[in-house]
Amino acid sequence: MTRHDSHDFGGPPPIPPRAALRRPGLRGIDRREMMRVVRRVAAPMAGLVLAHLILGGCQRKTEVIDYDNPSRRVDSVKLMMAFQNHPVTANRDYTGQVIEVTGQALRVEKDGIAMGADAFGDHIWCVFESDSALRQIQIGQEITVVGLCKGQNGHLLVDRCRQVGDKS
Repeated sequence: MTRHDSHDFGGPPPIPPRAALRRPGLRGIDRREMMRVVRRVAAPMAGLVLAHLILGGCQRKTEVIDYDNPSRRVDSVKLMMAFQNHPVTANRDYTGQVIEVTGQALRVEKDGIAMGADAFGDHIWCVFESDSALRQIQIGQEITVVGLCKGQNGHLLVDRCRQVGDKS
């Protein structure tokens, strides 16, 4: 029985000859030589990427928020309606802006609150910088927050919020 015959009966596949390891598109370089080339190129590239990450390529750029002077003051329901009815205009007017939003707290969680008309449907999600302010907020309470509007991605997001009157 030859090697080929054993493969036909469920045995291990035949071992290809060394010449089969060469690929015509690689100009005669076998796999071992290709791996040496890859290692010589990959190590310096990995070093450059790592240096970029360490020296600040992944640092979060933080905008300075002037909590005392929001660019817009709006009711939570009106803000939601603006994004639902005129999303292009609302994105232009609110996204990237420090805004003051007044509305009813519909849901309170460990990192933020839901404001607006429906806690599990359309709502504004206000993410707070500290959880100390969240401990004092009750469901159903009318509150005013100031934060950075990030726009709508499933729900409307206002980031880095503080409750008005809270200096933490």
